[in-house]
Amino acid sequence: MQAGGARSLPRHRTPPRGRVPRRPGRRVDPRRGRVSGGEERAPLQQVRPGLLRMLRGLHDQPAFVLGRRNEVLASNDLLDALFTPFNHRPPDERNLLRWMLLDPAARSLYLDWAQVTSEVVGVLRAEAGRNPHDPRIAAFVAELRSVSPEFRTWWAERSVVERTWGIKRFDHPVVGCLDITYGALSLPGDPDQVLFGYAGKTDDDLEKLRIPPVGTPSPPLAPPPSARTRTRTRTQSRRNRTRQANKTSARRRSARRTRTMITRCGPLTCGVS
Repeated sequence: MQAGGARSLPRHRTPPRGRVPRRPGRRVDPRRGRVSGGEERAPLQQVRPGLLRMLRGLHDQPAFVLGRRNEVLASNDLLDALFTPFNHRPPDERNLLRWMLLDPAARSLYLDWAQVTSEVVGVLRAEAGRNPHDPRIAAFVAELRSVSPEFRTWWAERSVVERTWGIKRFDHPVVGCLDITYGALSLPGDPDQVLFGYAGKTDDDLEKLRIPPVGTPSPPLAPPPSARTRTRTRTQSRRNRTRQANKTSARRRSARRTRTMITRCGPLTCGVS
C-alpha cells in the first residue's frame, strides 16, 4: 500500500522482445509470431455502387465482377443472357465455378468446356494460396471435391492460373456459335475483386452478343379495333367493291357498243380492216 491510502495498481509483465502474448483459447507459434488454432475469416465482399452503375450502363458488352471464390458479385443483363441469370439467383448460388461444373447448360455453352473450367480451378487454387486461412475457400473446395470428379482431378494437379485476357468460344442456344475476347482488370481499392469485360471477336460476333436480356417482355399485341373503326373499315371495303364493279360494268358497256357499231356499219365502212 502506498501512503495516503492510495491503492497499488496491478503490475503487467511485459513479454520479452520477439514473443507474442498468448490469448485465451488460442495457441501461439513462437517461430512465426502468429496465432494458430484459429481461423482468419475474410470480410464479405461487396461491389461499390459506382461500379454497379457502370456495369448496368454497358448495353453492348457483357461484364461482371468476380470475388475471391469465383462468386459473381455483380453482372449486367447481357452477361446474364449469355451465361445464366445470376442476378435472379440467391447470393449463395451465384458462384461461376460451381455453375460451370454442375450445370449441364454450362457444358453445352462452352465449346472448350474442359479447358476453360480447369483454368478456373487453377484460379481458385491461386486464391487459396493468397488466402490460406479463409474458411470459406476451404469449405468451398471441400464441397466441390465431394460432388465433382473433374474438380478432384484438376485440383490434385495443383495448377495455378492468373486471370489476364484471352478468347473463348460459345455455342449459345439463342444466337448460335460466337467467339469473344475478354479482359480481366483487378480493381484498385477493392481487394480480390476482378472486373471482366467481353467483346465480340468479329463484327458478326459483336452483333450476336446483343442477346435479348433474360425476362425481356414480348412486344405488346395491337389492341382490338373499336366499333367505330370496324364500321369505317367495312364502309371503305364496300366503296372499294362498288368502284371495282362500276369499272367492270363500264368496260363491258364499251365493248358492247364497239361490237354493235361493227355489226351495223361493216368492217370497211367503219374503218376496221
